[in-house]
Amino acid sequence: REELALLESLDTGKPRDYAASEIDDAVEYFQYYAGVAQAQEGSHLPQGPDNHVYVRKEPYGVAGLVLPWNYPIDLFAWKAGAALAAGNAVVAKPSEEAPLSITRAAQLSAGILPDGVLNVVNGYGQEAGAPLTEHGAVDKLSFTGSVPVGQAVMAAASETVTPVTLELGGKSPFVVFPDADLDQAAATSAAGLFYNTGQSCDACSRILVHEDVHDDFLDRYVAEAEETWRPGDPLAEGTTMGPLTFADQLEKTSNYVDVGQAEGADLVCGGDAPDDDALADGYFFEPTVFDGVDNDMRIAQEEIFGPVQSIITFSDYDEAIRLAN
Repeated sequence: REELALLESLDTGKPRDYAASEIDDAVEYFQYYAGVAQAQEGSHLPQGPDNHVYVRKEPYGVAGLVLPWNYPIDLFAWKAGAALAAGNAVVAKPSEEAPLSITRAAQLSAGILPDGVLNVVNGYGQEAGAPLTEHGAVDKLSFTGSVPVGQAVMAAASETVTPVTLELGGKSPFVVFPDADLDQAAATSAAGLFYNTGQSCDACSRILVHEDVHDDFLDRYVAEAEETWRPGDPLAEGTTMGPLTFADQLEKTSNYVDVGQAEGADLVCGGDAPDDDALADGYFFEPTVFDGVDNDMRIAQEEIFGPVQSIITFSDYDEAIRLAN
């Protein structure tokens, strides 16, 4: 647990405490799928004395799993656990940005799983990911990542008519109505974005707030962002927010702050690297909150994958649902 958590923290920048918790989650996923494997059974359908009709589930064969960098071991457990429990051989391709914990987990399976059942192929997308998605001997593909890469995976899989499961990006809304517990809403929605430094496909990156409680909610949310979610050394105990995982993410996040300001949104807090010499060499970014955001702005429409929040005001229920959708 500690070894895998350290590897995950070093690879992704997430706080070590959170990484350890995610290792625990991954173990639970594997335990669940192990139980599912034990419970698999066929069924017989009575169709008269001259017929023997039965249902039997069969594995696809070889499952190709293309994994992301933001939750490596968790997503590995989801995908590989399910594929192995169903009787498939697995070829996993970790992200080149965060391959360590998955590679180590595969090493730990030696002597437990038969040779060749679980395989890890490391490398960049063009040299490792693309051949996996195009290979005729791969019978099932699962991909988690961005929409453009997901489109490329689906297109490549169509050549061999390989079934594909895609888990892509999002711009999830968090809706705050006038009767909400504002303290709880602020704490929950802040955690929904700033956990993992905003690098989650289901991050609550748009908050829709009723106009009657907007000011009170905003005060609470900014306080939560500034007091609870402070960037720090991911290996230090008590750190709640580590750095962004790699340099491109830092540049992308910083660019979106410029975009939000150019669009006319009000930068309420954050917007830059923290003013801390100890963090100067890392890809750290402050919790950032924009108010006065219109739902048509780019910062409200495009997935930033960084700790940047958009606060959008609504006046009635129907408007909230329309904006959320």
